[in-house]
Order: sequence, then C-alpha cells, then structure tokens
Amino acid sequence: MTIGATTGQIGVEDLNYKYGAATIFDRVLRSDPTDTETINRIMPTDIRAFGTEANAWNDALAAAITAVGAEDAKLLVTVPQTLAANLTVPANVELEFVPGAAITVGAYTATFNGTIHAGLYEILVWTVGSGAININKNPYIYPQWFGALDDGTGEPATTAAFTECMNVNLTANQEKPTIALHPGTYLVKELTTTETDISIVGLFANATKELGTTTSCAILKSADGVSTIDVNNIHVENIYFDGAGAGLVGIEGINLTVI
Repeated sequence: MTIGATTGQIGVEDLNYKYGAATIFDRVLRSDPTDTETINRIMPTDIRAFGTEANAWNDALAAAITAVGAEDAKLLVTVPQTLAANLTVPANVELEFVPGAAITVGAYTATFNGTIHAGLYEILVWTVGSGAININKNPYIYPQWFGALDDGTGEPATTAAFTECMNVNLTANQEKPTIALHPGTYLVKELTTTETDISIVGLFANATKELGTTTSCAILKSADGVSTIDVNNIHVENIYFDGAGAGLVGIEGINLTVI
C-alpha cells in the first residue's frame, strides 16, 4: 500500500494521502535511503482518507487499519466511530484522537495494542457489562477518556467513567494500566469493584486530586451482587478522599495500599 520511498524535500505529494488517496506516500527524510524514519510515522494520517462520507466516515478507522497492514503508522481519529464488529488496533499503529472523535464500543470488543494519544476529553464511549475494552500499551489511562469530569460536577458520568477504567483489560489477560488523575475534584457515588490489582494515582504532587462523594455511601468498595467480598491489591497514591458532603469517608471490603 506504499508508494516507493524517495529522498528529498517534503512536497505536496507527501500530504495528499491524507485526503482521499488510496495509498500512503512514504518518504525517507534523511539522506540514507535505508533509513526507516518516514513521514508516515511523523505526521498522523486522517482516517477519513480511507472511509466513505456516505457512511458518515464510520468505516474509516477499520479501513485505515486494514490499509496500513504491517507498516508503522500514526492514524488521526477525526470523526466519531461506532463499532459494528470487534476492533483490534495492532501494535504498529498509533492512534491520535481529536476532541469529539470518540469510539462507541457497544456490544463489541475494542483492543488497542498500539499507543493511544489524546488529551483530557472523551475518546471511548462504553458501558461496563456490554462489550469490552483492552488497552495494552499505554501505562496510564485517564477517567476523562471515558467521560469523567474533574470540576466537581457530573457525578453519574464520572462514576461510570471510573467504573469503566477499573474494568479495562478484563479480556486481554494483561496488566491493568494505572488510572491517572490530573488535578481536580472527581465526584463519584460508590465505586464498586470485584477486580484486583487496580492502581489509582494522582499526578503532580503539590496539586489537589480529590475523589469525593456528596451522598451517604462509600467512595470505594468491593461487592459481588449484594454480598461484600474482599478485594486485594488496590493501590491509591497522592489522592485526597473527601466524604464531607455525606459526613463520612467510606472504603469498604478492600485490602488497600495508600501512599
């Protein structure tokens, strides 16, 4: 799928592939023609180059992954995608998301073996219990990627986002990525998990990362149906728990390591 690599200055032909070309133009950027650092790994390719506007570009990401094949590539996710089948992003493909271009997983499984790049905005729409998400290369994931708010509002969405973070990689048999919190206040209602080996870490030591609730309930607890069970190896670091709104701070049924 690659036009023969050439040397020389970057020209307009290097960019045309981003907007409708059937192939990716591969240009060697250094004088050594055997050098593997090409424009494809420096400039992300808009996935719309591989989809169809008539389908609202919803086929774009899957088509782009197929076109890339085994080559190293960065794909720019610029339009929302709703899965119609399981999605596997191979290790040679990095995804960069722009705001508003989230993937809706639905009942399918989305597996990301390549690195995900995104800011603190929603890129994955998912409900635990339907479908699955596996993120196998990023060491950190952020609740905002799943729709959380860090301004002390949006409790239902933030609770759902943390629940989704805690359930990433259940089908991948891989180590869970660390849930990383940027400074802010995250309001949740009874984060419930039966999973082990979960790490929630606050970034930037001198800034406040608050995990709080305004209702009379635990902030973090273990449960299986109506029965409380023990959950081990929950690691929490550099986070302030605040149950002041409910008059309590609740952590139930968890073997917790707090730093």
